[in-house]
Amino acid sequence: MNTLQAIQPTAAVKLEADEQVYAEFKAYRAGNVASFKTKGAGVGLGIGAVGVGVGGGESVAGKKFQVVATGQLLLTNKRMIFVGDSFVQIPYNTIHVINFKKSSQTTKYKWQQLWNKTKGNPFAQYSIPTFRKTFIMTVLYDGGLDNEQYMVTSKNAREIEVTYDTVSAK
Repeated sequence: MNTLQAIQPTAAVKLEADEQVYAEFKAYRAGNVASFKTKGAGVGLGIGAVGVGVGGGESVAGKKFQVVATGQLLLTNKRMIFVGDSFVQIPYNTIHVINFKKSSQTTKYKWQQLWNKTKGNPFAQYSIPTFRKTFIMTVLYDGGLDNEQYMVTSKNAREIEVTYDTVSAK
């Protein structure tokens, strides 16, 4: 940790006795989540994990990539923590694969469209993002979403990979 300084996070989170936060980023969490649609005649409605078809239609379960939460992504000396519309903690030793990439214009547009679809979400506490300086972090870990991704949109977004490499080093 010789090149990083611990910071006081703005997000309210309980840390372990010997845990320190080294970076905080505004982030959006997305992944493949269960969805339902109706095939055939009739009307269909998906409510949570229940699909209901009326009038001879067939409810078909599937997965759809969508933004599921907005909040802050914290990097500590022990784990990654996402605090916002949902709470996720990812100890570094549970991460199987992690990938960082700078967002292309196409990726930014895709996330903007996903965000527009969540405007009616009562849990969405942030305004529609501008997605100027953004990085996508894809992470595979025990208990995570299928294709779980975080779009980091802070002005210091480009520092996420170096910070992660430093704090997660064993």
